Amino acid sequence: MALGRLRDYRDGDLFYGEKVIDWFRVAGVLAEHGLLASLKHGNTCFGERHLRNEVQMRTDGNALVRVKVRPREKELAVRTARLVRSELNRLGMEIRQVVRRSLRGRMGEEHDMVIEVVRTEDELAPIKKISGELKLRRLWSAKGLSDVRAAIQKESATACEWWQAELATGRWEGRLLVLARWQSLAAEGDPEIKIDYVPRDCAPRGFSGWIGSKKTFKALPAPLRPLQSLTSSSPMPKAAAKSPAAPTRAVKPFPTLTFRRDAETMNLRVAPVLDIYADLKQPTTNIGRDMKNWKTKFPTYEHSIITAPRGGQGQKRGGRQEWYATEAALFHMHTKRLKCK
Repeated sequence: MALGRLRDYRDGDLFYGEKVIDWFRVAGVLAEHGLLASLKHGNTCFGERHLRNEVQMRTDGNALVRVKVRPREKELAVRTARLVRSELNRLGMEIRQVVRRSLRGRMGEEHDMVIEVVRTEDELAPIKKISGELKLRRLWSAKGLSDVRAAIQKESATACEWWQAELATGRWEGRLLVLARWQSLAAEGDPEIKIDYVPRDCAPRGFSGWIGSKKTFKALPAPLRPLQSLTSSSPMPKAAAKSPAAPTRAVKPFPTLTFRRDAETMNLRVAPVLDIYADLKQPTTNIGRDMKNWKTKFPTYEHSIITAPRGGQGQKRGGRQEWYATEAALFHMHTKRLKCK
């Protein structure tokens, strides 16, 4: 796609959403390329010479333009990229990819960073990859910082349509929101690095740099589960606890999630759809047709419902025993009582 002539933000007519595309906004885009250069050349070896001399920016009218990069933006981008990567390393994480397109691959739907947990003291199973978002801001008031934090959480995670669609696939453990904050308009010196973490199906929480932050992936809130109405009951005596109580409708166990290992499912953590049918006492004669209709009616879960191969010759797919889905898709099915409306 042709982007036309190389523009300079000093032209005075570069705006996006009534905000001027100034040197700081250019530096913010360039910082992502700085992370890429850091992966390629090393965090202490890369420098301004490894950064490009132009970046693509969106202007009013949703147009893409080529914007010149000056030494000031390069210097800020290098300093920010080095500091962000060092902070993630200190917290036991490493960046594996930068500016990766989303599953749908649309413009503007990108993971600024793909992060992997390489060190944890929580004795957890290996954590899946985490999507990272990098934001650069100049903020000098506590209220402004709080407002911007809430806005970033909303636009990048809890109310972000493309991220919620990505999350439903089961490929991501959560979203890491990295904020580099300067307290002066000139953005001089090193910024403060503040990090929020948004686990699957859970509210955002401070991970590092914020008051009350917990630098740990341990004890995440449990994902939502489809429970029936709860009834109060008295504690069981210790002697009676030896024999397991029969399951009741008050607390219906959710299907046990396991990892599928065949290549097409990409190690999704799934459970049999048949268990939902059994719980709701629905006939399973047309489960294949139902799942195809479900994926058409709810495209968010298109990649969250899969068929696993049968055993034996031919490896045929599609029988009622072979349909699996991620926890998010199963929960939605249970809530809707399997009705595609």
